[in-house]
Amino acid sequence: MQDSGATSRPFQSDAGRDAMPRLKLHAVENRAWYGLRWVQGTRSGKAWAAITAVVFGTHFLALADQAVVSGASLLSMVLVGRFTVPSQLGIYTIGVSILGSVLAVQDALILLPYMIQRHRPSRSPEDHAGIALLHSTWLAAAATALLAIAALGMTAVWAEADLTWLVCTLVLTVPFAMQREFNRTYAFAHLNMANAFLLDASAALLQLSVLGWMGWTGRMSAVGACAALGGACGVTSVIWLYHARSKFSLRREHVRRATAESWHLGKWLCAGQVTVTVQGYVSYWMLPLLISMAETGVYAACNSIASLANPLLTAFRNTLTPRAVLAFKEGGGAQLRRQASRDALLLVGVMALFCLVIVIGGDSLMRVVYHSPEYVGQGHVVTVLALAVMAGAAGAPASNALASMERPRAIVLATSVGTVVSIAVIWTLSLKWGLLGAAYGMLAGNAAGSLSRWTAFLIVLDRPHPIDCSRESVARILQQFSYMPAGADWVINPIGEGFQGRICGVAARRSDALRQDHRDLVVKLYPAGAAGAQTARRQFNAQMQLHAALDGKAAHGWTFHAPLPLHVSMSPPALVMTMAAGTDLNQSLVADRVPPSPRALQSMAQALVAVMRPYWAAGYPHGDLCLQNILWNPLDHVLTLIDADVPARSGNSCPSEWYPASRDLAGILCDVATDIRTFNCRVVSRKHLFAESVLATFVATLDAPEDRRRLIEEVRAFAGVELAALDVPWSLQGFYHLLQRKVAAPRIDRLLARVLARPRPSSGPVVPGGER
Repeated sequence: MQDSGATSRPFQSDAGRDAMPRLKLHAVENRAWYGLRWVQGTRSGKAWAAITAVVFGTHFLALADQAVVSGASLLSMVLVGRFTVPSQLGIYTIGVSILGSVLAVQDALILLPYMIQRHRPSRSPEDHAGIALLHSTWLAAAATALLAIAALGMTAVWAEADLTWLVCTLVLTVPFAMQREFNRTYAFAHLNMANAFLLDASAALLQLSVLGWMGWTGRMSAVGACAALGGACGVTSVIWLYHARSKFSLRREHVRRATAESWHLGKWLCAGQVTVTVQGYVSYWMLPLLISMAETGVYAACNSIASLANPLLTAFRNTLTPRAVLAFKEGGGAQLRRQASRDALLLVGVMALFCLVIVIGGDSLMRVVYHSPEYVGQGHVVTVLALAVMAGAAGAPASNALASMERPRAIVLATSVGTVVSIAVIWTLSLKWGLLGAAYGMLAGNAAGSLSRWTAFLIVLDRPHPIDCSRESVARILQQFSYMPAGADWVINPIGEGFQGRICGVAARRSDALRQDHRDLVVKLYPAGAAGAQTARRQFNAQMQLHAALDGKAAHGWTFHAPLPLHVSMSPPALVMTMAAGTDLNQSLVADRVPPSPRALQSMAQALVAVMRPYWAAGYPHGDLCLQNILWNPLDHVLTLIDADVPARSGNSCPSEWYPASRDLAGILCDVATDIRTFNCRVVSRKHLFAESVLATFVATLDAPEDRRRLIEEVRAFAGVELAALDVPWSLQGFYHLLQRKVAAPRIDRLLARVLARPRPSSGPVVPGGER
């Protein structure tokens, strides 16, 4: 990709290339041949091997390739600027910005998804490459058609001749440049750095040779420079494609599905690329309208000097995402925050030194590189633009951290802030201060974008990580069983989503896929990271304890079951257990046409207390006892308790005389009291009836009135702790939690007062009667 030296950022932007973790490049070392024969066992042979391992290694060639691309871009701008007037340099910059925008969209929609998805076993490597080439061809045809329509429109309205000819030239340049970018990405994806370097070096040599000839003979122009770029890309791309033709194949039956997969992954990356592209190029698009084309050329020259550090920043950024991914994998959010902070300090420190050089010698560099008097005296503009580059670099680690957490939407939203600020400030200040106002506009936009990225990163860091519940992830978890064959034919369907994870049901089509007594399973997936793994282990132990104590017990005509946990996975965090039959009470009360009757609810409450009392007496809580975690099967009279957990103790603020019974009873009360979305009075009444019946049944087991009063107060204290645990940040969710607190507290007080006011019967437990 032809990287414009006039931009303050590389085309491979934070929101696009960094929206997904980059592939880690490994040095390729061939001990047999590096152009000369390996001399095994000799000192000179070992020395030569060490030298060739560095020179022909992946990292060195990748850096060399970036230097060739950036150097060719800068030299092209310098040649256009030195052999033409500033207005021609402005026109050339506009053409390069249009080309860069198209390549950014191609990178996000097609190239990045290809690099990430090319290892999927659903298609052969040749099919993956062929479909990606087809997608690139479609996009090139669409871009060419749009530019052709724009050229016809400009001709019809008698637009400026140079701009019209520029767009006509881009009609022929864009498809060749896109093909060259596809060739480079294909080489990068296969870690063939030598191939990419050869391609870029050939294109750069051809382009600069033509530009040098044009400048020497006085034929240099913005349109001719764009044509030279297109011709260099076309010659090298056609030759490369001819030699690599055997590596591509295309099957019609794969196109539709592959297109959907690429779009699903690339749409947010594309949105991020668009926002970053607009922010980077908006000054070149606005200045011709607000000031003049000649001033746009001077501004582009200033920005080329301020962007001399871009190759170095690109080299740093190539290592930021892998380091961020590793930090998040090993230490979670805390280590990721530390890593991002260190990277930001490193980038800002490097850029501070560069800005110091620009402050001292920026005006001198302008005079050396561009001889025309129009470029003299722009040291202030160059300094401000260098500060803008530093401000943008400060936000790169936050963007890479968001990418490592797979949050491209947050990157898009944060980058949009910088884009809006750039447009507003450039429009306002350039009318008053000219080029200096535009430079300050870029500085304000980059600073706002970096600040918004760090704000988004810190907000996302406190939220749960997205859960990968794809079929591939679930199958990888199932294959961790020793008796699971790798080719087992599983039917995997999502069941629902809880507060802590997502749940998938698993069934086997073939008899050899699962053991006969484990034909139907449930996989509960947790957020990635150390916290998710810890939750999976904790719930595995709690559910195992519950299964051992309750499974098969019977009381008041109901038989109890608890799923058997079979396996806990640490990476990805997940819990595998047997399937539980039945419908949860909350869903039955809200949605079923024939919900549980008041008599059935009272019977279930008595049975639940009868079975749980020994469990509580042994010191074990359920931990998350609520209507959603109680499944009932009215035909077989079966109740199933699911999702056991080990709750955190509340410290000395709550009495614990009847703990853990008081803790679980408070959980049921809070569950029904915080339901503020149900407006059906009959449903609300039955939920409260069940919660009151459970509490009243347990209270009836206590003889002394003072014991009953202390139990009620203990339940009230635990309920208060649960309500206080609801987060109330400045958001819609925080407002909803605050409303839940306000509504639930008086509801719980009224329910506890009713239970306490009931006299204890002479025999048998107290059961509230009648539906209110």
